[in-house]
Amino acid sequence: MRLEMVAVGMFLVGAVVFPARVEAQAVLIQRCAADRLSAAQVKPRVELARWCALTRNVRAPDWTCSSSSSSSSDYAETDFNTNPFGRNVYLSSVDSGVNSTYLWLLYVSGAMSSTVDADGYCKWLRPAERLKQRPFYPVYGSHHDLMNSSNRQLFFHPTQFSCDFYLDKNGTQRATGYDFYINGYCEPV
Repeated sequence: MRLEMVAVGMFLVGAVVFPARVEAQAVLIQRCAADRLSAAQVKPRVELARWCALTRNVRAPDWTCSSSSSSSSDYAETDFNTNPFGRNVYLSSVDSGVNSTYLWLLYVSGAMSSTVDADGYCKWLRPAERLKQRPFYPVYGSHHDLMNSSNRQLFFHPTQFSCDFYLDKNGTQRATGYDFYINGYCEPV
């Protein structure tokens, strides 16, 4: 009898939670379609997001890179204690660093190396043959909750290397006064 109640309870929880996930996935699919990138466009987008994360949120290059590229030497773009929803975060979620997110988006697992980029930040790399055929890129919104009715999709400018966001994919309406959040990750077409 007790096992039957647990099974029924688990079914009811699944029936209540599952539709919300499906709806969120549908919204994310729409967001990805609106901000559609080809595989060739993904790496420059992720490079831009990395650069924005470091120059706008980290702001302190260290000029040194650990040869081990350990996660303890990664850059934290935000802190869960002070920014639990990831407000104004370009690349990494509140529980991962800039370099580890960069690797996850673009590469399959493998050996890592590190270098200092042109701005003085440590950059983790993998060999070119480890690049994903279908890498991921972040999509952004004006609210941390993808399903919030006031959440507006935000876009980088299609041709300018800029950290500013726009309300349209063509980059004609600047999103002045909006906070931004990573709403999910998409694959290229």
